[in-house]
Formats: sequence, C-alpha cells, structure tokens
Amino acid sequence: MFERFQTLNERLKNPAIKRFSYVLRLLFSLALLYVIFRRIDLGAALKQVLLLPLPTAIIVMLLSCLRHYIQINNWRCALHLNPAYEYNPKEVVSSYLLALPLRFVLPGGHGSFAKVFYLKNSSILASLISTSTERLFMTWSTWTFAAVAAYFTLPGINASLRLGMIVFSAFMPFWAALIMHSRDKWRGYLPAYGVQAPRMMLLQIANTLVMYL
Repeated sequence: MFERFQTLNERLKNPAIKRFSYVLRLLFSLALLYVIFRRIDLGAALKQVLLLPLPTAIIVMLLSCLRHYIQINNWRCALHLNPAYEYNPKEVVSSYLLALPLRFVLPGGHGSFAKVFYLKNSSILASLISTSTERLFMTWSTWTFAAVAAYFTLPGINASLRLGMIVFSAFMPFWAALIMHSRDKWRGYLPAYGVQAPRMMLLQIANTLVMYL
C-alpha cells in the first residue's frame, strides 16, 4: 500500500496532472458549495439568528470562533507529524475550512479525508496519517469524557466494564503509537508524534470543555 501511495504521489507531481488536479479541485469546490447552499434555507436560518438576544448571539459567535481556533491548531499539530512538511499558515486554515463542508458528504464525517488533496505535503500517505491522527484525538477526547461520565452515571453497568472503557479510551494515543511502531515505514513519524500528541491532547480537552459551556 505504501508503494502505491508513493507512485500516486509521483504522478501528481507531473505539471500537466497538477494543472488538471487544480481545475478538478476548483470544480469540486464549486459543486460542493452549490449542493450545500441548495439544501439550506438561508432566509430561515438568518431569521433564527436574528431572533437570538444580542448577548447570546455574541457569546455563541465567540465560542464558535474559539473552537475553530483550537481545531485549526489541532490540524496544524497533526500536519507536523510529517518531518518533511513545510508549514504554510494559509494552507492550514484553508484546508481546515474546506474540510468543514466535506464532513457532510459521507456518513461519519469521513468526507473530510478529501482535504489531503488540497495540501502541498511531501506525500499523500503523510497527509492521510495527519488526517487520521487529527480525527483520532477528536475521538479520543469525546470517548474519554463519555466513558468517565458513564462510570458515574450508569451504576447498573459492571464496574470493571466501565473502568475498562475509561482505560481503553484514555490510552487511545498510546495504542496509535504502538500501531506506528509496528511498521518500519511508519516509525519515522514517531518522534514528531511524541512531541505533537501531548499538545493535541490538551487542545482536544480544551475543545471538549468549550463544548460544555
């Protein structure tokens, strides 16, 4: 599989293919915007927003901006898992914003993986690893908070099972490190993972706490 990604990455570096890819991505983006806005009643949505009390609307807007800021930084950390990645703030923000509508294309938000084709990363494999890791830590925070809540609110479930859910969820980043270590071709990402993982954990804890506000 790794060799296939390498071959695909080499093909995408061809000038003609790069131009075709740019046009294709542009058309896809326009089509996606058309589909999204076609399904949204902008008039009704705006009417509901205007019905909100001004202080409430301001608070909602500020919390939303804070959450997006946290998730953009989470995406930035995920991209830095690749030692060869050349940091571009504009690209980080644009690819993150692109992924927001892409989440609605496929069930479970898996459509957001398509944003790897909007990155100038060293390889598609590196971009896929970054995207998978980003989603891993988002899932980690949700599952861990849910498991801790279940431990105290669902006494009818066996205590060992509840504790096991907490352990499994809390150690998901460690399980991911073991998976990376299991393949020689993935071990090159481990040093950066050791640096970025704690940062991503703190960011997702902050994001989850903001969601509870």
